[in-house]
Formats: sequence, C-alpha cells, structure tokens
Amino acid sequence: MEWLKYNTQTKPLQARGEIVLDDWSNGFTVKNAGTSVLVMNGDPLQPTESKGFGGNKGELMVGKYSYFFKPIDNPPPGYVQVDFAIVTEKFYLPTEAQRKTREY
Repeated sequence: MEWLKYNTQTKPLQARGEIVLDDWSNGFTVKNAGTSVLVMNGDPLQPTESKGFGGNKGELMVGKYSYFFKPIDNPPPGYVQVDFAIVTEKFYLPTEAQRKTREY
C-alpha cells in the first residue's frame, strides 16, 4: 500500500484578499475568529462559524477563494469590529514520481 503523506499550515486572514493554495493542496478550513462577518466566496460566516472546502482522499484542490469582512447586522452598544479569521490548509507531500507526473 502506498501512503498519502500530508502536512498542514495555518495562516491568519485580516483583510480583503484571496487564499493562495499550495500546489499540492487537498483542502482547507476557515474559521471566523473575529467579531465581524467573514464573507468567503460569497458565503457569509458569522463570528465563531467555520466552513471546510475540499479534502477528499487523493484530490488536489485548485481555484481562487476570495474573502472580505463586513460589520454584523445591528451591532450592540460598544461593539468593536475585529476582522480576523484563521485558515488551515491540508496539502500532500508528493513523492518524486508524483512531482514528475503532475499536470498543471
């Protein structure tokens, strides 16, 4: 049996942008760790919510994943907007043979 080896990396998100995936990405999870709404590819995530993308065995993930932050609806008195999210990406550690056969 051939093992599929992988690793993970975690990055903070604090401004509007795109998630740049590793060439061998298998998927990622994003968690809204701030007090504002994180809009991920058009899908709003409220504070403390998270969402996973991809991650099926043997699949490589490609594409652009854009995000931005916006205030919550009806903020309470004293509300302070904090734009902060955490993305954890899973990526494969390819063998030399896999590196040579990868199509882009």
